Amino acid sequence: MANIEQETQYVEEEEEEEEDVLESQPLAEELWDAPVPENFKISSLPTFDGKTDPLEHLMA
Repeated sequence: MANIEQETQYVEEEEEEEEDVLESQPLAEELWDAPVPENFKISSLPTFDGKTDPLEHLMA
């Protein structure tokens, strides 16, 4: 019986975490739901490692 209660609590905690993530998004839901154009390409910036000037990294 304890296993069922533990599993129920685990599922409830997982659902709460999912809700927190959805509520904490910085963008409006309309933006997340907007269609992405077929010709959209993600930029290929190198990862910023924090060892150089951030402005120089963005200008590169």
